[in-house]
Amino acid sequence: MAPNYMPSMNFFYRLIAIFSLLGLANGLLFMASIRTRRSVWQGMGFGLTAAAGTAFFNWYTFAYIHYGQWMLWVAYLAVGIMIASLLIAPFFFLLAVFRAFGKGRRIIGRLAWGITCLAVLFGTTGAIRGNMQEVTEHVEISSPELPAAWDGFKIAEISDTHVGPYYTNRNLPEDFLIARREGAQMIALTGDLIDDVRVMPETARILTGENGNFPYGIIFVWGNHEYYRNKKYIADELKTTPVTLLQNNHVVLTRGGKALYIAGMDYPFAADERIRITKERNMADKAFSGIPEGAPVILLAHHSDFIREGIRHKAIITLTGHTHGMQTGFMGQPILTPYVYTRGLYRAGPWYGYVSRGTGGWFPFRWGCSREITIITLRRKG
Repeated sequence: MAPNYMPSMNFFYRLIAIFSLLGLANGLLFMASIRTRRSVWQGMGFGLTAAAGTAFFNWYTFAYIHYGQWMLWVAYLAVGIMIASLLIAPFFFLLAVFRAFGKGRRIIGRLAWGITCLAVLFGTTGAIRGNMQEVTEHVEISSPELPAAWDGFKIAEISDTHVGPYYTNRNLPEDFLIARREGAQMIALTGDLIDDVRVMPETARILTGENGNFPYGIIFVWGNHEYYRNKKYIADELKTTPVTLLQNNHVVLTRGGKALYIAGMDYPFAADERIRITKERNMADKAFSGIPEGAPVILLAHHSDFIREGIRHKAIITLTGHTHGMQTGFMGQPILTPYVYTRGLYRAGPWYGYVSRGTGGWFPFRWGCSREITIITLRRKG
């Protein structure tokens, strides 16, 4: 029986507090811009609306399982309000400054309401598109270390599904179907598989049914959200499936009498960057222990930092996720880049790393950064 779905509430309380304060700040800036008696009530409305939108988003995260599709659209609106609360603050500040140096109360009021409506529309549209739009990315790489027997081998990477309110167990089989149609022979699940452990038994049944559709099965590595949601329970459910779980170790696949090693990493929890880098190095050394020098290796990890370790250990390619591509982008590039490896394909000499934008997500807003399933084709160079 699944445990109660009750992840740490501190995160959700903090989220409501942050957006409530942000809404209050927006309301005060609105009041400073308009400067009418009515603007006091309107300003309070900004704070209450931001708090209500965030509270609904948090409530839906737990309650969605009892409601139909119509409630999802209300959740999209709640996300739109949250995004709008983030966007309008600098515009309201500028309007308040402009108002301090002159008149223009009427036009400033119209601008304030116009900006608010556009911001809510932008946020809601981003939530709808972000959750509904998925693309199939094709990545082809070549390596002289790849045996001829493995030339043309296809791996489908599915990452950061976060099975729960926005990416459900209805979506998961659809992505496996895409992988089959693309000719994938192995599935790499690179962490953050599930957020709602109440539906983990169904997820396990799906994985069991799909594993046989791929000659080299499904291989899974831990993400950080499995730890947040009840790693032991998820592990127990995975044990009922034929899915291969890698945790700082490796397996060897054979084809035409030739070996291909698949190494997999755990998630490197550490607040201090230097400690985390050391931890990642130790994890990688353990996973690669026993693999012959010069043997072809594919490395699977959730955190994109492991691309660095894949290069150090001369893995043909390291497949990762975690960043969600930062869920926003412009002209195909992420707007924010807090990670060394944030999105897409990286190369260091003959070795590669790939960071998935995520196949699902726990927060549906995306702009210029669609969800993806990735098909990686290996080629023997020369």
